[in-house]
Amino acid sequence: MNMGSELRLGRLRFPLSAVMALASYMLMTLQDAITKDLVTHLPVLQILLMRALIILAMTLLGSGWKTAAAVRSPQKPLLVVRGIVLLAAWILFYQAARSLPFGQLISLYFVTPIVVAVLSGPVLGEWPGCLHWLATIIGFAGVVIVAGPPLSTGSSAVLLALAAAGLWSGSLLMLRFMAASAAPSTQIIYSNVIFVVGTTAFAIPAWTGLDMRDWALVAMMGAAGGVSQYLMYRAAGDATAYLLATLEYSALIFAFLIGYLLFGEVPPATLATGSLFIMAAGVLSSFNRAGHADRKSP
Repeated sequence: MNMGSELRLGRLRFPLSAVMALASYMLMTLQDAITKDLVTHLPVLQILLMRALIILAMTLLGSGWKTAAAVRSPQKPLLVVRGIVLLAAWILFYQAARSLPFGQLISLYFVTPIVVAVLSGPVLGEWPGCLHWLATIIGFAGVVIVAGPPLSTGSSAVLLALAAAGLWSGSLLMLRFMAASAAPSTQIIYSNVIFVVGTTAFAIPAWTGLDMRDWALVAMMGAAGGVSQYLMYRAAGDATAYLLATLEYSALIFAFLIGYLLFGEVPPATLATGSLFIMAAGVLSSFNRAGHADRKSP
């Protein structure tokens, strides 16, 4: 392949990574919407266990002989740590969701892109440019317009939500760090094995029976979650952690759209205005060359 072809391929990979990240967040939001329905009558740890088992089955069927290579990954210690961090983040987030209003919960969760932007330079050597900082601020402003300010009330649930956001930020930085040395299937296998190990002992004794509708929803949740994880791991190979985090603001738009279509929840009147801010943030990040994986120093 000549130099010109390599340059053209590089230019194509970057926007493709942004598209994969957006698709991942859409599927992740669908997964969360289904979980919102299931959590009303099924234990949280049971839901996490079933989702992890489905994703593992999908990955093992898809990766086949590569499974052995995944087990021998040189990144094994960090993969295990990331799996534990993700499990802790989910548990904290669901605990916070029991007490916090939806708007405040979402606002707190979307502190993540700010944390990732701050840490991606010293941790990964990927320093956000001024344009990206502007995109991060605009995106968070859009979230506040739609969902309200994150610290409108103080409680232990607020601290749980902030802790979950911090853990998610750490997991995203670890994902980006391992993107070049651990295949997507390897990362998926490790994180979901950790979920199975961490939830089985608690989920089995409190197991609740499922009807046909529940099984259908669980299958959809697992499929959406599995494809979402794969797309995100693929996107992390060519896009910086702070770009991936900023594009996550799009999940707020997806959340309200899916909430309306599946649950008949009427979006707030501020959704249109906030969505414009969020879309502007995504466009700024995507066209900011500092968002390219090649930028490694300030």
